[in-house]
Amino acid sequence: MTTLKSKVYIQIVNQLRTIIQSDSLQPGDKLPSERELASRLQVGRSSVREALRSLELLGIIETRRGEGTYLKDFHDHHLVRVLGTFILGDKKALTDMLALNELLEIDAIHSFLDRNKERLPITISSQVDNEREWMEEILRQANNFLKYRIWVVLNEYIMEALSHSLEEPTERHRALLDAINDEDRDRVDSAYEYISLKRLFKKF
Repeated sequence: MTTLKSKVYIQIVNQLRTIIQSDSLQPGDKLPSERELASRLQVGRSSVREALRSLELLGIIETRRGEGTYLKDFHDHHLVRVLGTFILGDKKALTDMLALNELLEIDAIHSFLDRNKERLPITISSQVDNEREWMEEILRQANNFLKYRIWVVLNEYIMEALSHSLEEPTERHRALLDAINDEDRDRVDSAYEYISLKRLFKKF
């Protein structure tokens, strides 16, 4: 019975996500009313209310008394900080997260190199003033949206767990950039290894 209820709940949450996407709702936009959602999803209002309450606890939506329910900006809430405090206190978990982060980053760089004629030059613009933004630009240009989204969330956890302060791109970042533009995979791997080791040392 509990398992069935849990499955229904997950289905409702997934359907709510679909509605948010299909209605092109952006942070700050108002969600349909409980009555409308129940009608569109063909479920009871109590089930909709339970799903909305869970999303509100996660900081994904907010209810304004007398106004309705609104979609929040992911970066506006403290979910990452809270989870980071409890989950990433474990050094093994943090090591695993760093390893996964490195896999995503180096894979994105290699994917970028493999695009050949489709490849666009990577540049460090004047607006990209820290190492995270610089790496994020590479992830974007690697042209894999799912991996990019995973990296964004993962990086939030890691930065919170390490109390990591953003730094300007270093000479090693620029060496990595030069190696990418020269299509020299050996230099790419060497430059990235130095950057990842530097990040790992900040853990301790």
